Amino acid sequence: RMSYAFGPDSERWGKDEDTSTLYAENLKGVDAALLARTSNLYGMLTTDDPFQYLGGIDLAVRYLTGTSPTLYISNQRQAGQARIESAARFLASELNTRVFHPNWIQAMQQEGYAGALNLQDIAANLWGWQVASPDMVRDDQWQTMHEIYVQDSLQLEINEWFAEHAPEAQARMMERMLEAVRKNYWDAAPETLAELLQAYLELTEQFDIQAGNAQLAEFVTQQAVGFGLSTTKAAQQASSE
Repeated sequence: RMSYAFGPDSERWGKDEDTSTLYAENLKGVDAALLARTSNLYGMLTTDDPFQYLGGIDLAVRYLTGTSPTLYISNQRQAGQARIESAARFLASELNTRVFHPNWIQAMQQEGYAGALNLQDIAANLWGWQVASPDMVRDDQWQTMHEIYVQDSLQLEINEWFAEHAPEAQARMMERMLEAVRKNYWDAAPETLAELLQAYLELTEQFDIQAGNAQLAEFVTQQAVGFGLSTTKAAQQASSE
């Protein structure tokens, strides 16, 4: 979609020429990358665009040079008060004021099924940031996700709400957390992992939800056995893949 070269010679316009080497050489000189946010409607986790583009630049430069560029956000949400912030700080602020904030979560709960799917998307986009730009996401942020959306630390009856409206959305959120552990992005405490595994096993058993992939099912089975948890369904899933 973005692979066309354009120049003063009109005969070249619209021709798909291989410019990948040229682009790679350009990226090798990138020390910093910036993304603008101009509205409160869209944040870092609202869609997959921010981690695809800003995170994608990070991933590409890191692949080419071995070093990530510094990532910034041009925060233009208040007219006449534009400021430059680190992308990690901007993401942390969004987590604290939205995803981890009880009032915002309650607003999602009022939307029922649609709210649950939005939360599922947010977890997926946080995972996207984790993979594309690992320094953007911290262990304590995954821990807080677990505490709020699995352990119901804010006492919002979150598990009952998911069960009523979209239990699979909660299961997919848990899978993002489990994948973060499986792929060594999140160094979760043993008690946290045991809680997460137990909740995931109970949920998938109750609502007959299949694991997202065979590797995850195998990981859940192995870890659950180590913690002495029931693994009947997880084992069946792993053997059937």
